[in-house]
Amino acid sequence: PHGAVEVDEPPSQAAKEPRCLSLPLPRKSPFLYPSLKESNPPRLELDAGEALLLCLGVLTSLLESGLDSYALEEVAFSLRVCLHRMIASVPDRGLKSPIIAVFRASAELLHRGVPCAWTVMVLQTLVDRGDTEVQSYCRLIVACVRHLCQSRSAVVLEKPEARPIWTVLLRLLLKASPASQSVPGVPNALPADVDQIRQEAWSQGLLFCLASPLLMKSVTDSRGDGLLTSFLQQLLSAPGVQPPILLDGYGHLLGRAIDSMKDDDAPPLSVLAVYWSRVAVALLQLVAGQSKGNRNFIVGAPVQHMVLTLNKHLLNVRVPDLLSQAETADCIRDVLEKLVSAITHMVSPTTPPQVIQALVGLLSKFFLQNLPLLQKNPQFDQIWLMVLRLLLLFVKQGTDASCEELSEVATESLKNVICVLLNAGLLQYVPPGAGKRGSAQALPAGVLMWWKVTWESIEGFCPGLGEELMEGMSERDGVGTSAEHEGVSADIATTSHSSVEGVTPADGAPP
Repeated sequence: PHGAVEVDEPPSQAAKEPRCLSLPLPRKSPFLYPSLKESNPPRLELDAGEALLLCLGVLTSLLESGLDSYALEEVAFSLRVCLHRMIASVPDRGLKSPIIAVFRASAELLHRGVPCAWTVMVLQTLVDRGDTEVQSYCRLIVACVRHLCQSRSAVVLEKPEARPIWTVLLRLLLKASPASQSVPGVPNALPADVDQIRQEAWSQGLLFCLASPLLMKSVTDSRGDGLLTSFLQQLLSAPGVQPPILLDGYGHLLGRAIDSMKDDDAPPLSVLAVYWSRVAVALLQLVAGQSKGNRNFIVGAPVQHMVLTLNKHLLNVRVPDLLSQAETADCIRDVLEKLVSAITHMVSPTTPPQVIQALVGLLSKFFLQNLPLLQKNPQFDQIWLMVLRLLLLFVKQGTDASCEELSEVATESLKNVICVLLNAGLLQYVPPGAGKRGSAQALPAGVLMWWKVTWESIEGFCPGLGEELMEGMSERDGVGTSAEHEGVSADIATTSHSSVEGVTPADGAPP
């Protein structure tokens, strides 16, 4: 009458040797046996089916009786012990009913206000089972998790105290996904069938949870919680999760975050900005193959597909609007630093020139697209010099490989970025050698050191490029000679970098 389910126990095994559980009723709760002495608690000899029906039936009845929160918590603790022992001892082929019971009870308890710790401890009993046992019920676990996220208890899952529940749910889904080409409990399964089950566990289970607005609200906030980052790191080294599937999955999460900006039930934009940046960092770590120092992690995922995925999601026109809602400037900085690292790992002497050209465009476009946000970061000078070094590396690689096309693309990208920084007032021209001991030209007053480093680095790889740029800008805009660019406006020159925060790109700056 209370939704009890039949126990999935093999009839032949039950007939030969009944599986019995000796369950001592807990001492903690007086609600179960108020008239018994604690020194002599009763014991019940129950098989798996009877123990399951007892736990589920008693729990459902007590929930419907309207107990106060304290009494309900005490009863839940007592039943948790019984259910925990029953799940831990049940045969692997009889886990279907306990799985259903655990999720039904968890949904009801969360809805009734019982602390999340009860649900976490019971769900953990499923995670503690063997890999093959859990993988036998992969599709059932996926369905139960989705039902829990869509039940009456869903309102609890968006609260910060529900983070441990998300942790155990994601771990359970990851464990349920088949890690090999066979699935226990599915005899004679073809490789295509196993791949289908793995794909369902990934798309309908893990991605469903990771893209859920409930999880976004729960695990990301203004302070930045490490739970999501930690799990995304686990996925990089999880057995059975293929890099191409993971690459597309991260892309799906990035797109979901962007699309959620216009949803009525979406988390605040500040939360979405943190969420997007963390997934983007995980995607770039996957591309770089930096998980546990294994640089061969991306083997099997076509490089062209990776570049297209990065272009599609990192250069989305709505990304700057989303990241501008972040409460700190760390989000965009973290993504750019990881992008530089990923590109550095992807570039090697064997990388096709067309791929390097695409990476040059990706780096320069992402930097310029998010320049209004980057310039507000107190460490903008370090960020820019990091990008500059990589652009100069591309120029050098094109020269060393005698690839005129690559060298030209890298040089033109560098020129474009420099012109934008000059037009925006973020960079001023400093003649190479100015300020050096023995030099006839002294360093102008108020010139920032990173300006000097910028032009010296450019001169080392591209001799004469600085003067060429200044002459071109002088002829085009009538700005004046390079000597005129040595002077710096007072509001920029009197500080180190903090004065740059108020500067915005000039109208009509090159895209």
